[in-house]
Amino acid sequence: LLDNLGLSENEKKRTIGQLVEYLGIVLQSNADGDGLCTKSLSVKRRTYVREVLLEFQRTGRMRVGKVQSVQGLLQFCAQCIFGCRLYYQPLSGVLRGQVDPNRMINVPGKAKASLKWIQDRLRSESACQEVAHRRELTQGFASWDASTSIGFGGFLDGLYFAVTWEEVSPGGHLYHELYPGWTPGSLHINYMEVFAGFWFLKEWGPRLRGRTLVCYTDTNTTAQSAMMKLISTPTFVRLLKQIHLLLVRYDIRLDLHYLESKANVLSDTLSRQDWAGFGYAFAESGAAWRTGLSTVR
Repeated sequence: LLDNLGLSENEKKRTIGQLVEYLGIVLQSNADGDGLCTKSLSVKRRTYVREVLLEFQRTGRMRVGKVQSVQGLLQFCAQCIFGCRLYYQPLSGVLRGQVDPNRMINVPGKAKASLKWIQDRLRSESACQEVAHRRELTQGFASWDASTSIGFGGFLDGLYFAVTWEEVSPGGHLYHELYPGWTPGSLHINYMEVFAGFWFLKEWGPRLRGRTLVCYTDTNTTAQSAMMKLISTPTFVRLLKQIHLLLVRYDIRLDLHYLESKANVLSDTLSRQDWAGFGYAFAESGAAWRTGLSTVR
């Protein structure tokens, strides 16, 4: 626990305990009774930060020094709020080139909207908690894949799902609002791939709580560059935000790696509803996914 605070131990003053609070950060060595060591923002600290952000939301102009103070406060909170750094980045643009701390500057709506996300997260204790020391698991395999015309599938340590696009479209029994509609080839394959990743987290998030998931996908660099053009579209942004909320809810970190399509055979066959191919691939690669690529750490 002290290592997380950058402190050393005085053995003469050592006491036994499972919880310590310092500078508004609470460290617990047995969070939820499951042996996880967590760090979180105290109730007092969360209340204070929310009040500061509420003042920020109400004003149209603010001193440069005050904006800098808010940025520093959020940098501190980012130790316990996963994704927080993404949402206070607009403040850097506001402060760019500003050297006089007493100068009044406009607070743009984009910065306010981003900080509103942090303000909302501060209402939830679980959203302001990070696992300080994550569990390690040296065996297993996780992957997902999508096909343009049939559906998508995912695999995790012997568990799997296979869903058709028609099933998640309006009228389908697994309808989900993040899938706009079903017309073969109507959506970019990269959106489909990311949607498959969202479904993976939605299905198995509770199993992966407090872990770093090493997952394999066959989306290559060419596809990734095309994906960058899609990220700014409203539909894609909604999907990415929902993925982020799942990662926050279950305190999961993703470590994605590229896997050649021909090697991603388990999820590939599931995405195409090829049950015969999946059965053969599962039998052939069963020992490999149990003892080969590391999935969770």
